[in-house]
Amino acid sequence: MEKKVDSRSLRDGSIKKPYSPKALSIKKSSAFSGIQRELPGTSWPVQYHASQSWTRRGRLRELHIRCVTRKFLYLWIRMTFGRVFPSKARFYYEQRLLRKVFEEWKEEWWVLHREWKLCVRADCHYRYYLYNLMFQYWKIYVHQQQEMKNKYIRAEDHGEKRNHMCKVDAHIYFHRSS
Repeated sequence: MEKKVDSRSLRDGSIKKPYSPKALSIKKSSAFSGIQRELPGTSWPVQYHASQSWTRRGRLRELHIRCVTRKFLYLWIRMTFGRVFPSKARFYYEQRLLRKVFEEWKEEWWVLHREWKLCVRADCHYRYYLYNLMFQYWKIYVHQQQEMKNKYIRAEDHGEKRNHMCKVDAHIYFHRSS
């Protein structure tokens, strides 16, 4: 069994020296959240009211006072401003405003997008319409050219036949008269 004089032995075998009275008072005070609590960056301790006792019962009493104070603050706010807190009303207003702005932006974007889509669609349709019209007129032109060519060929055939018949008639007439 180990002898404990001015030190404490831990489970891992290391020996830890007890705290000095000054360090022990600082350590205890920090455990009770606020007796000698210092603000960060300053060396001035936080001052509390002289009537506050920071025993366990005093701390519970302080927490109870804060809880009741908060309760009555909210009751006062509700009675003063109505059933809705100003922060909730502000939050609701900002949300509605954001929603309205977003809907307007979405509508504008949709109109522009739809307009662009319809313009592209109209361009494609008009191009198709022109190509189709051009193709139809080209078919009509080719058909007319074929008809003209056929008429020309028929006219030449007819002319050759007439010419040939005239020659035959002249030859027959010449031979009969001689």
